[in-house]
Amino acid sequence: MPEDAPHIALYSFVFARTGYGTAARAYIHALDAAAVSFSVVSLDSFPHRKLNDPIVNMRLTGYGHPALHLWHTEPNHVMRLQRSFEQLIVMTTWETESLPQIYVDALNRAGEIWVPSHYNQDFFRTQLSVPVFRVPHPVDALPAPRYNRAEFDREMNVPAGSFVFTSIGTWQERKNLEGVIESFLRAFPREDDAILIVKTSFAFVDEAMARRLIARAIVRSGAPNPEQAEARIRIFPYYWPDECLSSLLHRTDCFVSLHRGEGWCYPLFDAAALGIPTVSTGYSGPLDYLDPRYHRLVSYKPTAANQQPHTIRFAFDRSMTWAAPNLEDAAAKMREVYERREEAKADAITAAAEIRRAYSLQAVGTIAKQRFAERAAEIKNSGADMQEELFCRTPAPLVSLTIPGRALHSPSPLSACN
Repeated sequence: MPEDAPHIALYSFVFARTGYGTAARAYIHALDAAAVSFSVVSLDSFPHRKLNDPIVNMRLTGYGHPALHLWHTEPNHVMRLQRSFEQLIVMTTWETESLPQIYVDALNRAGEIWVPSHYNQDFFRTQLSVPVFRVPHPVDALPAPRYNRAEFDREMNVPAGSFVFTSIGTWQERKNLEGVIESFLRAFPREDDAILIVKTSFAFVDEAMARRLIARAIVRSGAPNPEQAEARIRIFPYYWPDECLSSLLHRTDCFVSLHRGEGWCYPLFDAAALGIPTVSTGYSGPLDYLDPRYHRLVSYKPTAANQQPHTIRFAFDRSMTWAAPNLEDAAAKMREVYERREEAKADAITAAAEIRRAYSLQAVGTIAKQRFAERAAEIKNSGADMQEELFCRTPAPLVSLTIPGRALHSPSPLSACN
């Protein structure tokens, strides 16, 4: 390994209740576990929520003198960077098999790119002119559940002895929660002991429209009694504390993700790491940690990444490819887990041990630490200035950022950013 890694500044949405927020906090723990010298700058624009996490809070208190800057954001936020330099590493992810050109232009301004999955690494490398490395996401340390099983069932109105399927994600085409509902009811048109819990958010769709889409999915399933079928589905679109989400995962008998494309997918990753049987589209980033020997992977067809007009627009278009999961196959695999639950649970526990080993905080932190050291040595050997600064010494707004589309030499118009 090269000389010890230099001091790092990690910029991320540390307080966000999103997959990026979860990943940011997990990376902080991973870098700490690997004894990396680093400090954290929050990119959150809203008031910071309280985090009962001493490691994260400690890293937010000081800035040091960074030699490398790790910018951990969605690709559209990279467009806010006004300038580029060798010390900048961008850690990001994307869900389809190609990037919008505006993102390509922005990402090429970094010294190098980090992505979590081989899926991302393969197509990023075909489009970008800068090096692309895979640094996976680490296993998230979930908080203790708020409820025990019996209390959770009472709180969620789940009949005792029910077999609980769970899906977690924002309501949008890519997450395909309509497909989860339809597949569930195809698998269990009448079984009263099969319950589906969907933890979602209607942030990207009008709630009335979301309710209509749910009703249509129930009709498409062919359930003989739609009212009885709907009574076995619990949909929660409002905020839950982390410990309640942990309770949901610990109560789950089978986690379902019929996504059309993922860079990683933390809820699915969390479930797999806990040893929960999973049914997932056999496509994209999750294939790094899902094993076809132990997890139920759903077949799919590649299709154009089409967006319907009822949702907020993302930077997907029909020139890009994502997956259309086979809902009949999904229903069959959900039914298999239900009918062979002991075998499915044993498989999931076997897979979870390897996931926790391969993606432990120490393992991921060590990968990052080694690459930091290598990158610093490369820059030093090239004669570049290692003292380039990206941020102020105080927690003021970052001086190198501007509104997208208005930055000096911005790679994209304001209208391209959502």
